[in-house]
Amino acid sequence: MSLPPFGFCSTCGTARTTADSAFCHKCGAAQSALAPARTLPTAHAPTPPPAPAYAPAPAYAPAPAVAAAPVAVAPAFSSYAQPAAPLGYTPTAPTDSQTGGTPGLNYSANKKYFTGGMLGAIIAIVVGAFCFAGGSAGVPFALVFIGIGVCIFLWLQGASTPAQLDAALDFEISKVKAKALAKLNLDEAETQEVPPVVTGGYDFTFRPGVRFKKGSDGYWRSSRGEAVAVFFSGELLHSYKWGFSLIEANKDDERTDEYFYRDVVSIATVTKNVALERTVVVKGVQQRRTMGDAPVNLFELTTSGATSIVCSMSSGEITSSADRQEAEKRVIGARNLIKIKKAAMS
Repeated sequence: MSLPPFGFCSTCGTARTTADSAFCHKCGAAQSALAPARTLPTAHAPTPPPAPAYAPAPAYAPAPAVAAAPVAVAPAFSSYAQPAAPLGYTPTAPTDSQTGGTPGLNYSANKKYFTGGMLGAIIAIVVGAFCFAGGSAGVPFALVFIGIGVCIFLWLQGASTPAQLDAALDFEISKVKAKALAKLNLDEAETQEVPPVVTGGYDFTFRPGVRFKKGSDGYWRSSRGEAVAVFFSGELLHSYKWGFSLIEANKDDERTDEYFYRDVVSIATVTKNVALERTVVVKGVQQRRTMGDAPVNLFELTTSGATSIVCSMSSGEITSSADRQEAEKRVIGARNLIKIKKAAMS
């Protein structure tokens, strides 16, 4: 039960109806004044501090447009640098991926040229034909011989021709000048006493594994080539010789030399008959057997120390080419230079 808001009469206990009545409305007794009601202070939320003023964000200029980098487009076919090819020979891409053929060389096709098995194929087929003629008993033998002959014939298809082999050799020789400058660490501008001697040809020196063959054009060819480059600076003669195989990869050999002019005895071109020898196996023993003689044009440089540099200048159909004639002219120029240098020292 809720209490009256203004209390009770102190005499009769009647509830007071107003706060300011002086007498009880029922018994008339005097009433005491009520204490004024206390008013609770109103709670006020604190005034929040003013928001800090921030400087406006700076206006940024838009990022400059970046030009797209040019994209290099690979040529349709250019996986190797092609040196200038002399005598109008145009190098082609390698066609012998299995043996790692390089531009201008097709090792397997060149090897087929030196195999010389076409006669064996013909003989096998002829023997097979005779076996057929001998009746039914000879049919199995005929099939074997004819099969062997056909296999040999098919394998020899795609062999290099003499002209292709000469062009491949000439292509390799065209590289020797650049290889020499790199190997000798020479600046060609420092070797301008006379033009360099650059030449090469088939190597007819005997060594195991090297093959020789006389072509239908009457020229002997070797499965190995060689080239030389000789440069002439103010005080020294610089020489680089390079040997390479035409039928196998990674069969190169190199030699570099430097000589003072006073040590050079002679520099010349000569023609010699060279005995062409090969290795044969007789009763399990390797022997050297002569196949014939071949006239070979050679470049020779001899020094007082009994050392010499010899390089073939014979390259089949290119033997009498303008390249060889140019090399001979340069040899004459080199010989005259050596004479002048020696005269100046005496």
